[in-house]
Amino acid sequence: MSLVPSLQAGSQFGKYTFSHDSKFMFCCCGNIIKIFNTRNGEWLHDLKGHSKTVTGVVVNPSNILQILSCGRDGLLISWDYLDGVKLKQHHLHMTLNGIISISAEKKSIIMLARSSEHKQYFSVMLWKRNAEGEYSRPKVLLDNCDGNSNLVSFGCSKEYIASALKDKLSVHSMKREATEIVSMKDKYNKDKAITCVACHPSDYCIATGLENGKIIIWHNFFKNAEPVTSINHWHALSVSCLEYTPDGSNLLSGGHECVLVRWQTNNTDRRDFKPRMGAPLKEIVVSPDGNFYATKHTDNVIQLMDISLKILQVYRGMTHNNFCMGNVKNPIPCGLIYDPKWRSIVLNGLLGCLQFYSVSLNKQIFNLDIVGQNYISPENLESVQHVTELLSAAISDDGGWLATFEMWDDGVFQPELRLKFWNYSTESQTYVLNTSVESPHEKRITSMVYRPRNQNRAPTLVTVGSDLCFKLWTLVDDTDIYRTNNHWTCESVGIYHDLAALCADFSSDGSTLVVGFNHLITIWDPDWNIHKATLSNSIKDRQQILNVKFGSGSYSHQLVAATSDRLFSWNLVTLNIMWSIAVDVVVLFRDPSSDLMAFVSSSKSLCVFRPGSAEPVYQHVCVSGYNVVGAVFVPDGRNESLVDLGWPGRSQIYIFNEKQQLITLDLETDQHKEPNKIRIAQNLPASTLSTMLAEKLVRESSTKINKKKHSSHDSLITKFLHSNESISLHCDQYLHSFLVKKKQKKTKSDHSVRDLGTDSRDKDMSSSESEEELDTMNDNIDNNVLVSKKPSEQAKDIVDMDSMLTKWTNWTNFCESLATINSKML
Repeated sequence: MSLVPSLQAGSQFGKYTFSHDSKFMFCCCGNIIKIFNTRNGEWLHDLKGHSKTVTGVVVNPSNILQILSCGRDGLLISWDYLDGVKLKQHHLHMTLNGIISISAEKKSIIMLARSSEHKQYFSVMLWKRNAEGEYSRPKVLLDNCDGNSNLVSFGCSKEYIASALKDKLSVHSMKREATEIVSMKDKYNKDKAITCVACHPSDYCIATGLENGKIIIWHNFFKNAEPVTSINHWHALSVSCLEYTPDGSNLLSGGHECVLVRWQTNNTDRRDFKPRMGAPLKEIVVSPDGNFYATKHTDNVIQLMDISLKILQVYRGMTHNNFCMGNVKNPIPCGLIYDPKWRSIVLNGLLGCLQFYSVSLNKQIFNLDIVGQNYISPENLESVQHVTELLSAAISDDGGWLATFEMWDDGVFQPELRLKFWNYSTESQTYVLNTSVESPHEKRITSMVYRPRNQNRAPTLVTVGSDLCFKLWTLVDDTDIYRTNNHWTCESVGIYHDLAALCADFSSDGSTLVVGFNHLITIWDPDWNIHKATLSNSIKDRQQILNVKFGSGSYSHQLVAATSDRLFSWNLVTLNIMWSIAVDVVVLFRDPSSDLMAFVSSSKSLCVFRPGSAEPVYQHVCVSGYNVVGAVFVPDGRNESLVDLGWPGRSQIYIFNEKQQLITLDLETDQHKEPNKIRIAQNLPASTLSTMLAEKLVRESSTKINKKKHSSHDSLITKFLHSNESISLHCDQYLHSFLVKKKQKKTKSDHSVRDLGTDSRDKDMSSSESEEELDTMNDNIDNNVLVSKKPSEQAKDIVDMDSMLTKWTNWTNFCESLATINSKML
């Protein structure tokens, strides 16, 4: 066995759809299909079976408890999504890019496919299933189609297919088996291409979105005369997605304005809007009953809302920065940072925000808004929009403090520079702004590092700027007679021979500060800001020091530095270079829980080493298919069992590439290991709690339990509170679990009372006799009519109360009556 790169997070949400009852959502995400609960937003389980990206998922009309998926690996797979089991797969030997329609009567399926990788465009093909259940040779319905599934749509009860390519709209009739090509007129689109297509579910009507923001509605396109068209125009930028509701009464549209628009088809002047959705829209899906809308956005988020446009759930993957601005080659200028408070990875998220991603839960915890500004869509996508960007961040070793640097620069006016200090609040369980410093440096900050904490000194931060200096910031007490407060202030400034300051780092005990000035390494006393010594790398051409890291543990006296093509280690006791190797280091990072260091080279190779020797402890060639922009150690102990494979420590390495993929190293067998799946019971409310209870019921029914079972209220209390449903839904079951039934000899009176409880439970509640009996029992309890009875009669009353739990009653009076009976029994 060996360690291989494994995609941990970062896959974009692809095609998605609802279940037949709208209780679940199936979402393609990379090579897997994620199943979410639409009621509480919880992830249920994953379906794994494709080797390449999954491009389509639909509910099987022949069996609504099954779904079909297709992928670029050419596989068409049938799933039982309740059990999470793959039922059957077909290899169609071509690239599949989406499922358009399935016919249970004709035993056929229509998909967007490409028979050869050398072809530029896709085709809409029809497969039919034979008696053996295999698919025959496909029939091409429409050729030269775009690979974007938003440009292909089925309409009018599956009577025709519409597909768009550039400025042409093609319509294929399933009845006549003929294709009509409709040319767009210049007066409508002004040479703008079609960006999306949606067909009316019950009428011969097609809606097309254009690059200029117009929506053109087409009628009579199968007749010889020129088609009848109408124009809806609200969007200022291109329309990226269109979708009709199942009844065809509304048309939904979205674009780069981050606004969902709902048009009434019979009166287009009446529109509803859902503004400020956070990111441009990419796709819209409507549930089969028309009660839910799901919108997919460019930041890898799916938002679920009801027909009143109220957001119900938000499904987040790792947030992607796709706003066409900033540094395209490095989507995370802040890098990867480990947060010990949340035990998560911190990196750039939404525009002007930091996202906290938990690798143990494999989900995003939250986005922290740093800039505090809303995103405003530009006038056109070609123009460059200048926004406030988050460029650097640092977290203290105990997670108590967070420092961020943001900058706005349009190249014309004076740049806005802002350094912010955030304190972790135990009350709000997040970071709260403590100090904001305007223009902390004359130019942008390139690096910042917190000093290791010590109880005898105040927290300290060093910032390195492009203005040839570094600054030390310290937390000071600002308490007065009115309030108790503290804030950060600049304590000292350091420069060295007017050389450019590039990087800095503190020793493990915080007693020494090193700053890289151009090709020199300077050593400082951070308490007094006194220069102690200068180290020269003794390398030709005087290459700049790009990164420095102190060793830890037994190597705390050593310093590792990197230039553009070399990595070397200094012994700060003898002030000599111990070793040096020729390597182009992209990322140099340190393990916070051991003495290990690691770097990723420009050839995308990973090397783990100790500062005392140039010999690698562990190395892996080509950990990513794309250029690496960040890496970090996460001390979660996942690799404790991999020591025999040469893995040196207990921390896990996570690598982030330019395609915004988070990659780690795992055993090859672990990547294909199926997670424990829990069958989703249909007779229970679809929630995390019901899934837990379903697993328990299946386990108890499959084996005979001779020992005493735990009470049902124990299983409720031990679950996570946030995953439980309202306690009022379980009140009957909870109170019922406290009642103790005693076996008594049945008497005639016992039978009469028991029959009363049984009849009221089994017979129809609408009958007048049951209602009169129920009213009589409730009146007796409400009036506290309690008569001293024999023990056998008292036990009988308890059983009667058991039957009453299935009826509506006044719980306050009922509990008082129950307490009175128990006291008399004692």
